[in-house]
Amino acid sequence: MTNGPTSPKRVRTAEAARITGLSARTLQEKAAAGLVPNARKIFGRWTYDLQALHELGDAFPSGKATIPGQTPVRIARTKDAEIHAAYERVLSRRSER
Repeated sequence: MTNGPTSPKRVRTAEAARITGLSARTLQEKAAAGLVPNARKIFGRWTYDLQALHELGDAFPSGKATIPGQTPVRIARTKDAEIHAAYERVLSRRSER
């Protein structure tokens, strides 16, 4: 892929993290959740549209990286043996509502 006048300039995670002020891992998690516009995983590596990153940064003048109208989500890192129990807890909470 070349960066010509018709193709957007893309950057990798380290540069994108510097631009947004987020950690690399947080940025990757948000990209995987679809919260980073035009983020793409190409051959196992996340790449980000430079223009979209600057627009995303402008959307958070307070420096907080929370999407307006979205509840922040924490991705739990549990062992495989605990996943089933966590799944059951979530389902039981939903049935109580």
